Amino acid sequence: MKEIYGEAYKELVLEVLRRQHDFRNQLGAIYSMHLTADSLDDLIKQQSEYGAVLLEACRYDQILTGCNNSVLAGYLYYRCVTYEQSDVQVEYQIHVDEARCALTLHEMVEVLGILLTNAFESIQPEDTERCIGLLVQENVGDLFIEVSNKTKELSVKQIEKMFQKGYSSKGRNRGLGLARVKELSQKTNSDLIIENRKKGDDNWMHIRMIVPR
Repeated sequence: MKEIYGEAYKELVLEVLRRQHDFRNQLGAIYSMHLTADSLDDLIKQQSEYGAVLLEACRYDQILTGCNNSVLAGYLYYRCVTYEQSDVQVEYQIHVDEARCALTLHEMVEVLGILLTNAFESIQPEDTERCIGLLVQENVGDLFIEVSNKTKELSVKQIEKMFQKGYSSKGRNRGLGLARVKELSQKTNSDLIIENRKKGDDNWMHIRMIVPR
C-alpha cells in the first residue's frame, strides 16, 4: 500500500514542480500587463483578477507541503482534486509531520475516507454552497482529525443513530462507515466528538476525532 501511494505522491510532487515552472511564465505575463493596461486602475484590476485565477488553480498544492507523510499527503490531495471535479471545494488545514498516533496508517486513511465520503454524499445537487471542511493537525500528544459539512441541525438521538451499525438514510446495505469510525475510536481510546455549529445562517456538522500518540 505504501509503495502504491508513495509512487502516486512522487508523481504529484513532479506535477507541483511542473506548475512552479509554469508559474514563472505566468508571473512574466503579470509583469507585462502594464504594456496593455489603459490606466493604473485598469492595471491593478487585471493583475488582481489574473492572480486570483492562478491561486485558485493551485489551491490544493499546499497539502503536499503541509504533510510529511507521503501516503497521507497523496491520498488527501487525490480526494480533494477528485471532489473538485464534482464542483465541491475542500477548505483544508493540514499540519502533519509523520502522522504517528494510535491509529495505523491504513486505519487513518480509512477514517478520513469514511468522513470525507459521508460529507461529500450529504451535498445535494441543488446546494449552492458546495463545500467540505477538513482539518488534520498533529500535536505533541495527539492527532486531530475533523471533517465538517453543511446539514440540517441534528438532535443527539439522530447523531447516535448515525453511528449505529446498519443504520443509514441512503438505502439498504449501507450504514457501516460511521459505525467503523466509532469502532476505531473505541479501539484506540480516541475522543469522538460530533457537534452542530452555526456558520452564518447555516448549520454545519463537525465530526472530530482526537487520537492519542
